[in-house]
Amino acid sequence: MRKIEAARLHILTLLTRRNALAPISLLPSELLAQIFHFHALDEPSWSNRKSFGWMKVTHVCRYWRQVALEDSSLWARFS
Repeated sequence: MRKIEAARLHILTLLTRRNALAPISLLPSELLAQIFHFHALDEPSWSNRKSFGWMKVTHVCRYWRQVALEDSSLWARFS
């Protein structure tokens, strides 16, 4: 069981390193947060309920999740 867990952690580390090499990962967090804001504003205004579809960006990678979660103004729309 320990070997399986060690292998899983190693794979996770390799995937994280691969993501860090992607060109999008070189964007400063401030710029990425601004892109998230534009995405949030692009949601249809005709809907009575907010879909918060922009939250899908938090599922892309750890870096995007961290940026989105640390930007409190993205979460100010909740009521």
